[in-house]
Order: sequence, then structure tokens, then C-alpha cells
Amino acid sequence: MGCDGGTIPKRDELVKTKKKNKQVDKTEQLIANWYYCALSKTPLKEPIVSCRLGKLYNKDAIIKYLLNKKAYGDGDIICKHITSIKDVTTLNLTSNPAYSSSNKHSSIVSSTVGNDVLIPQFVCPITMKEMSGKYKFVYLPCGCVFSEQALKEVPSTVCLQCNKPYNSEDIIPINPEDPEVIESLQIKLNKYLEEKKKKEQEKKLAKKAAKLAKKAEKEKEKDKKKHSLEDESNSDSLSHKHSKKKHSTNVSSNGEHESKKSHHSNMKHSDSTSNINLNLPDLSEITEKTLKSKTSKVIQSMYTKSNDKDDKQNFLCRGTFNRYAI
Repeated sequence: MGCDGGTIPKRDELVKTKKKNKQVDKTEQLIANWYYCALSKTPLKEPIVSCRLGKLYNKDAIIKYLLNKKAYGDGDIICKHITSIKDVTTLNLTSNPAYSSSNKHSSIVSSTVGNDVLIPQFVCPITMKEMSGKYKFVYLPCGCVFSEQALKEVPSTVCLQCNKPYNSEDIIPINPEDPEVIESLQIKLNKYLEEKKKKEQEKKLAKKAAKLAKKAEKEKEKDKKKHSLEDESNSDSLSHKHSKKKHSTNVSSNGEHESKKSHHSNMKHSDSTSNINLNLPDLSEITEKTLKSKTSKVIQSMYTKSNDKDDKQNFLCRGTFNRYAI
């Protein structure tokens, strides 16, 4: 490198050439796409989900990513378009009868990893073609997975497995390789994301409007309560005034009635006193003769004078001896 005569430089060191793009082995890419989760890089296990770009994921990995965006290093690059579990579709897959945990490495399928040959876990329920990346597979909005050849051979607007209707525009290819197909899926995804944003904004506006409406209703209820309380206070004051007037009228009527009663009783008392004064005789006019005439002889004999000669009549004041002696 020094060019001082001690070393001989090579052409690569003196002339800069364009770097060649590294070519990825197609078989390794197919195995990574069809046998492993695109997010966690672990083998695919049910339940398996797919996004609108046709990539395959383990559902557990997606949930973990949604809970913690930093759970995987390249999660923000791979799954930046997935913001909720509604952005993915759970796939209804048909298991491969040739696949089992004991014979998953076999020579039946040409997908190889080193010296091993992998058997795909799933097949098309109509054509029984294996889902290994050799054949094109698609899934419908309901989640059912078919080979592209099956839908071409049996054209229908209803799912061949669950009988749910679908449109041809709703069909999403799994792990597409054609750049035009990838671009069309990206355009559809962008439209979906725009519509999702609009819906979220509409929901936010609707929530705000609902909150404002609730506040307005609460204010109206408060105003109604205030008016009702004011009306009740006014009615109470009016009723209190009316009751006071009634009480005053009753008191005045009772006073008049009592005055009448007292006047009547006074009149009666004056009459009775006048009657008493009229009926009572004057004691000064009564003489002793009238008193003697009215008293009995027995009583008169008790109070006779000593000068009276008729001593025989005084038999109560005399002793038996004197009476017989006479």
C-alpha cells in the first residue's frame, strides 16, 4: 500500500469499483418466509396471523410487540404498520397429514436447510398442495387459506370452506415475490391507514362532541334546579305571607269573638249582680218582732228575758226540781 518500492499494490487497491449487491439464496429466503415468524424469527406455530402485506407472524409475537414496541430490535421496521390486533387476520389453516413432530425433517419436500429437508405444516384444503413457497397461496378476509390455483379452478364469490362472501379485491397473497403485487398491496395498505386515521379522528371528534353535549346537559340541569329552587322559595314566601294574613284575620276574628263573648259575659254578670241586688232584702228594716214571729217557740224559750213572769214556758232552761216545785 505504501508504493515505496517494498510492496507491489494490487489493482483492487488502486482502482475503486462499484459494490455488487449481495444475492440472497432463494431457498433460504423461502424457508425464512414460510417456516419462520417474520417478527420473532422463531418457527411458525398456531395461531398464525398475517398482515395486509401478506407476511406471516406468530400471534404471540404480535401481542408481545403491541405491548412492548422494543421487545424486538427491528420490530419498528417490520411491523410499523401494525398498531392493533385488528390490523392482522388470524389464518384458518389446513394441517398437512404428512407433517408431524417426529418426521418434520424428511426427503419428501425439496425445501432444504443445510443437509435437512423440511416438510411444510399446512396444505391447501382443495388441491392438497403444500404451503412451502413453491406454490402461490392466498387468504380471504374470513382467514381461510387456499392455493391460488384452487380459486382459479373453482371461481366463486363465497368462501369454499366457511361460505362467507368476499370480493376479488379482498384477496391477499401470502409472501408475494412479484414487485407489482407488492406495490399494489402497499397502496391498499396506505389507503387503509388513511381511512383508519380518519375514523380515529371522527371518533375523537364524536367523543369531544359527546363530552360537550354532556356538559351542556349538566349546565341545563343545574339551571333548571336553580329555577326550581327559586320558584319553590318564591312559592314558600307567598304561602308564608298568605298564612300570615290568614293568621291575622283569624286573630282579629277571634279577638272580636272574644270581645263579644266578654261583653256578653259582662252583660250577664251585670244582670246577675243587678238581680242579686234586687232580690236581697235590707236587714236594717227587719225588726225584732218579725224575727220573733219567724223563730219557733222552743228557740224563743231558750232566750227569754229574766223579767218574764211566764216561767212555765221556759221548760228547757229550768231544772226538774224547780219545775215540780212550782
